[in-house]
Amino acid sequence: LHLRFPTASGVQQQRDLGFCLSLLNITEKGMKKLIDLFKCYGDALCDEEVYSYFHGILSKVRKF
Repeated sequence: LHLRFPTASGVQQQRDLGFCLSLLNITEKGMKKLIDLFKCYGDALCDEEVYSYFHGILSKVRKF
């Protein structure tokens, strides 16, 4: 899903991808992938809704 951010045709698709990622259970390996592929979705974080999804992902990871 990370690799689809650069090809998303609009903000709504980026929001949808962020929402889908937020529903996944992220493990340590998944968190490393998030960090490695930051360049793919970094621009999308300018949108408040996408940012909130990624903030939720980080909150879940911190609990573990």
